[in-house]
Parts: sequence; structure tokens; C-alpha cells
Amino acid sequence: MRSYFKARLLYPFFFGTALFAQTPTEYSLAVATNTYQPVAVIKGPDGNLWYTKQGAGSDPVTGNPIASIGYIPTSGAPPVEFAIPSITIAGAASQPTAQGIAAGPNSTLWFTSPVTGSIGSVTTGGSFNTPLVTQYAPYSQPQWIVLGPDNQHMWFTDLGYISFGAYPPSIGSIDTATNQVVTFALPNPNSLPGVITVGPDNALWFIDYGTDAATGMTPQPSIGTITTSGAIKEYQLTTSHTLGAQSFLSAGPDGALWFPTS
Repeated sequence: MRSYFKARLLYPFFFGTALFAQTPTEYSLAVATNTYQPVAVIKGPDGNLWYTKQGAGSDPVTGNPIASIGYIPTSGAPPVEFAIPSITIAGAASQPTAQGIAAGPNSTLWFTSPVTGSIGSVTTGGSFNTPLVTQYAPYSQPQWIVLGPDNQHMWFTDLGYISFGAYPPSIGSIDTATNQVVTFALPNPNSLPGVITVGPDNALWFIDYGTDAATGMTPQPSIGTITTSGAIKEYQLTTSHTLGAQSFLSAGPDGALWFPTS
């Protein structure tokens, strides 16, 4: 594993593309308010760029929920968005958010909703699976998601809700054929698992920007790995490096895993 310099690009409420020595092209999203933000963008199974959009409440123009899954056509046409349907938790309607997104099998996109403790999928035509996979554990907070090496299970990170001892931070998988969820608790109760990816060894690798297990006061950034059978190991970074909720991790062409630190 190698680290590289920290970089940050701020384009509020827009997605952009750029080539070297060219002016960026920006795509304004459908709702012109400051109550939402795009979170993640990936290449979808249809070749378009799919994204998650967080937000609270409803679009003041259309009345649709702001939280949505959308895509930007590579043809340059305007973005297309699909509002995430509400779900029922403890007998009451609740509106999911959207954070992580990943391409799954059978031309689907899978996404996480930390606020409702849910995981859902949507087809490239905009049809959501209903109901969403909801609250597989008390106080679950799924964060980021990726398709596993078997092309059937989606793997995700979950912050849990350790404050009340209800559910520890975990790495989980969901069988896309049955919606069965399996989770593996991280050994450090103060872990904060972030982005997850498949490594060159076909294991799952993830960012952990949590604190030490003893006091919860000292930052303990690490890169973790979990096999598909649930064996977990973490590699702590030196104190001169830090990780955060928006730190990303990716397998490089050299067989190493690359991530930003400061």
C-alpha cells in the first residue's frame, strides 16, 4: 500500500468533467436549492454516470423527495433522476437518503441509506426494488458499497451505533439473489469504516478513520481488509497520516491499493 497527496475539489451541487488544459464541463442537477448535495458518482452498467443525491424534504417545484438516484448521459443530455420511494419503519413512513452507490449484477445499481439503515437497488430504467432491505440490525448505518469478487454479493461498511451498545461498526454483505444480509463486527468498537473496494487479492479492503479502542480519544487511522469468509485484519497508519469520512481507496494498475492521506 502506498499513500499519495491529499486533494480536494469543491463543486457544490454540480458534477464536472475536465481534461488537462481544458475548461471543466459542469452539469447542474435537477433541483435548484441548497438543501441537497451529490455524494458519489460511478460508471453504471449502461455506460452512463450514476450518482447519489442526499437531501431533506421535497423539491419545492415538483414535490418529489429530494433524495434520489440519478445518471448523467454520456451524450451530454441533462441528468435524469429517480426519487427514492419511502419505506416503513416501526409502522411509520420514513424517507431514505442516498450515499454510497455501486454497479451490481443484472444491470442494477445498489445504494446505501444511512439515515434509515437501508440498502436498496434500482434498475437502469429507474425501477426500485421494494421494499428496500431495511434495518437488518438495530441502529444500522450503511455507508459505502461495492460489488464483491463473486459478482453476486454486495459488500458494504456500516458505522453502527456503538454509543448505546446496540450495533458495532461492521463490514457486511448482501446476497443480491436473496437479499440475505450477513455482517462481521470490527474488532475495534471505535472503528469508523468508510469507503470499501475489491483488492487485487479478491479480498475486500476498506478505510477506517476511527479512534483507539481503549479511550476513543486518539485517532487510529488504518486500512482494513476482510476475506469473503469474514476474516478481518487492519494495518494501522503512522501518526503522521490521517484519514477521514471522505477518504477514498482504489486498487491501482500496479497491484497496490492507493488512498489519500494528509
